[in-house]
Amino acid sequence: MEVPRLTDDPKNPTNNGSTTTVAPATNSTQNSTSAVTEPPLPDHHAVEQEHNSSLSLFFVICVIMLGILLIHFVSNWFSISSRNYH
Repeated sequence: MEVPRLTDDPKNPTNNGSTTTVAPATNSTQNSTSAVTEPPLPDHHAVEQEHNSSLSLFFVICVIMLGILLIHFVSNWFSISSRNYH
């Protein structure tokens, strides 16, 4: 990031009030002593158990959804068929 600065130096004849850009000082020191550590991975058995639990939940939700759709279509079928007989 450059910061414009107005410089009026009477001792410098080439500087006649024009703006110059000056880059801010940056910290060039880096901490090279810190080691990058990787996060610990979960146990393989725990990952497999979580996957099985997710699949079980997905199956239960699908069965409930199919039940709701079945009830919806059966109730519509009965309401349509009852209108045809009267």
